[in-house]
Amino acid sequence: MKFIQSLAPRSSAAFALALGVVTTGLLPLATLRADAQSYPAQYNAPRPAVFNRSIRIATGAVIPTNYAKAAKIVLAPDEKMAATLNISNNIRSGDNRLLIPAGSTVEGEFRPASITLNGKEEKGSRFYARTLVLPNGSSMMLDATSDLVTRKETISKGINTTSILTGAAVGAGAGAIISAVTGNRQIGWGNILIGTAAGAVGGLLTNGQNKSEVVVVNTETDLGLRLASPLTFNNAY
Repeated sequence: MKFIQSLAPRSSAAFALALGVVTTGLLPLATLRADAQSYPAQYNAPRPAVFNRSIRIATGAVIPTNYAKAAKIVLAPDEKMAATLNISNNIRSGDNRLLIPAGSTVEGEFRPASITLNGKEEKGSRFYARTLVLPNGSSMMLDATSDLVTRKETISKGINTTSILTGAAVGAGAGAIISAVTGNRQIGWGNILIGTAAGAVGGLLTNGQNKSEVVVVNTETDLGLRLASPLTFNNAY
């Protein structure tokens, strides 16, 4: 199946993201960096900077995130599921000021969504960010979304689900679909069952279908979050 791949692949090495960063009194365009230097586990905000300039990450910039608990997330096509994503690398401005420390998290949810490509509607799942939480406990609103993931796997009666479920966090709706179609009442030891099944399999059970599809999110490549509105930092470190 086709899918729209995130523009911000995760890497353990230092890498740069070309983002629009506006700093009051400085050049209108700079570079935002994500590096692999982890911030201390016990994060204390440094003393206030001596300047009073704000840095704004512009709409359209991509912040790399991942889901630390599993290599993939399996969802029902119509499933909504709350999730917390991780930021593993320090995010810095072009002049090396720390904007988002490694260890920060993003709270939000996966929701069903669609996009039209070449006149054809493609359905899948998209992560909608709500809140950015820094390691010191402070938080700020974050208006960002992942690219639409339309990668799917077909679940049919008698199928071996090992390849789908290995290393996966399974949404409750997807788990219900897999159980209903395959007859397997145990998703498998080690899988993380998350979310709640909100009628995800009602039609499946009443219509007597013997196959269905689930959406598979790759947590390493599909979770770059593109800003839908600017993100402003006052007195960046």
